[in-house]
Amino acid sequence: MRILKGNMKTNTNTKTVWFGTLAAVLFVLASAVPADAQSPKKVTRPPQSAVVALVNGVALTMNDVLPATVGPAATDPTIDLATLQALRQRAIDRQLILQTATNLNVYLTAAQQAALTGLRAAISSSAPYAGQAGPGTQATLALQTNFQVKDATAQYLLMTLLPVQTPAPGAPPVDRAAQVQQYLQQLRASAITVLYQF
Repeated sequence: MRILKGNMKTNTNTKTVWFGTLAAVLFVLASAVPADAQSPKKVTRPPQSAVVALVNGVALTMNDVLPATVGPAATDPTIDLATLQALRQRAIDRQLILQTATNLNVYLTAAQQAALTGLRAAISSSAPYAGQAGPGTQATLALQTNFQVKDATAQYLLMTLLPVQTPAPGAPPVDRAAQVQQYLQQLRASAITVLYQF
């Protein structure tokens, strides 16, 4: 990906970037299930190779929604339906952001590129991947790394596509979450086809 030269302020703290990405995913996990739900509906997790949506002709698989992992979660064949649907929507939105940035010639800054390089290193050195050389673990690490880096890339590009607004003196603070949702709704007017019915 080309680098956009500019003076945009970027947080290059690798841990902040990574935890920010994870926090966003965890927020989806937490908000996907209604608060009053006693027993969220469970469904069988689709195969990782299953194509779950087409976004302007680009196929998204389960690796774009929720890549394989290691540990206890890797052996659980089920997942909450609401969580799965929310994560698929996040994957669609991520792809829309990446496509929009490409179409508008919006690229990562040098600082953002450096932060993503650090992010890759941070993931590979974290549990449960550190010191593990098995082919299965390394394959899973590659999927997880690509997923996290792609998600962080989309967040960075969104900051350029939709800059954070500073409210005028005396004005109420800008509702960033609502601003982002409104922007994503506009992007969702693109050609999106949901292929896999959970």
